[in-house]
Amino acid sequence: DKDTRFNLELLKKKKKEEQKKKNKKKENKKDNKKDNNQQQQNKNSQDKKSQKQKEQESKDKDNKSDKEKRETQKRKEQEKKRKEQQKDNMKENNKTQPPITNMEERKWQKMLNSRGVNTLMLPLRRGDKRDEKNPW
Repeated sequence: DKDTRFNLELLKKKKKEEQKKKNKKKENKKDNKKDNNQQQQNKNSQDKKSQKQKEQESKDKDNKSDKEKRETQKRKEQEKKRKEQQKDNMKENNKTQPPITNMEERKWQKMLNSRGVNTLMLPLRRGDKRDEKNPW
């Protein structure tokens, strides 16, 4: 029959088209796989680069933080030395200065009185125990 032959040919054509479509899909999948592989390789290489950069940055940060720590330690040590020197200087100054004499005390008292500064400077009597009201 003509009809059956026509139908048979149609089916063959459709099969060929389907096979072509399948082949195209397979090729696309292969291409996609290749692309994916390339993308993954690129990502991996980028990840490695970024990881190296991160490591380098962390090393730099560590180095900076180490430097900052050292600097702060140096500053603290210098401050301690300065404070100790100041304490030593104060001790030396206290040792070298003799106590104020009575005459100097009177001069200071007059100067303060003339300025109108009210102070609670009380003259100390050394060695006078007779003025004590409560001997205990």
